[in-house]
Amino acid sequence: MRLVETKNLAPGMTPDIGAARNRIGSRGQNGAIFGFSLSNVNGVVKASKGLLSVQGFTFEVLETEDVFDIASFSVSSTETYIIYLAVSFNASTRDVSSTVECYKASVTKSNVSIEQGLTGTYFYPLAKFVKNGPTIVSFESSVKDISNSGTGTSVVVPQPTLAIVNTHASHSGVKSVVNGWLMIGNVLEYSSLASSYDVQFVFFRKLQKAHTRSAELLWTTRTMWCESSRSGNSGIGNFSKLTVGYNNLTSVIISGSTFQTKKSVCPISEIISAAFYLKATGGTKSPVVEGCNPALIRATRSHNAGTSRGIRHNFLEFAYKVRVFSNGVLIGESALSNSVIVIPNVKAKQGGVLGRYFTIKCI
Repeated sequence: MRLVETKNLAPGMTPDIGAARNRIGSRGQNGAIFGFSLSNVNGVVKASKGLLSVQGFTFEVLETEDVFDIASFSVSSTETYIIYLAVSFNASTRDVSSTVECYKASVTKSNVSIEQGLTGTYFYPLAKFVKNGPTIVSFESSVKDISNSGTGTSVVVPQPTLAIVNTHASHSGVKSVVNGWLMIGNVLEYSSLASSYDVQFVFFRKLQKAHTRSAELLWTTRTMWCESSRSGNSGIGNFSKLTVGYNNLTSVIISGSTFQTKKSVCPISEIISAAFYLKATGGTKSPVVEGCNPALIRATRSHNAGTSRGIRHNFLEFAYKVRVFSNGVLIGESALSNSVIVIPNVKAKQGGVLGRYFTIKCI
């Protein structure tokens, strides 16, 4: 298996630059560009003719060759083992090398972005197997076909599903704002994407009577979904979760008859505190706190339409969209999720529990 991007074969070449270019062409994916399939033949892992890309570094196989000998590899347990192609880059010499290594699946390997010219090693899983003494119980190749990755096609991104969940599963609804969490109900659908790409959950707010400028430079008003970071001062206020990475989702334990760990964007209280305020005498604004007068709760972008029409647009409707990036390049985007509507409960008693001040619905 010949490593193509190597300085020793071409003294004037810088392998990391070549790898960075290759990685863009393969849409940031690792795998077989053509051919290169792995098989277990009598305990020996063999690679067929083809071309493999790992972080943009390419490996050429001109004819079937042996990659790893499982039969002679001694194991200490029947645990799953992973065969890695370890690709190492030295930033001082600007050279790259590779070895085939094997570790227990329970051993965590840390990867370095070697295609960006950083010294370190990237461990690419070639295959996994289970061995019981001399017997190979199972073998599975981990190499995927990425032959269409450079043709401009995008990845398919599932539509997210939002849910508001109380930390006490036995309770119906959100009894208290403090205990309510905004969950990604189908978060497991993004795990495989997140293993190869940067998966981001992006906040959108539905704006009522938003002012937009047409192609003829005329101001018009319309109701529309808007990415909140682009909606100016009339957006959602100081909210830190306008964009949340998959790896930054919060693990929340939901209690009840059983304990379950779910992935959450944030407590619903964080969104409410950013989108609602108390309008006191004189127009001053203050945070919504327990014990306040619910009749004074206002949503950002709400307005007084007069004594006969009351307060208009005094609610928040939001949703999330998923965007997938490869090396900073957008390669996929989901449809907008179901929306969540938060409305002040003007019938709530003053001095009651803060969670009673709002009605929260998932559409």
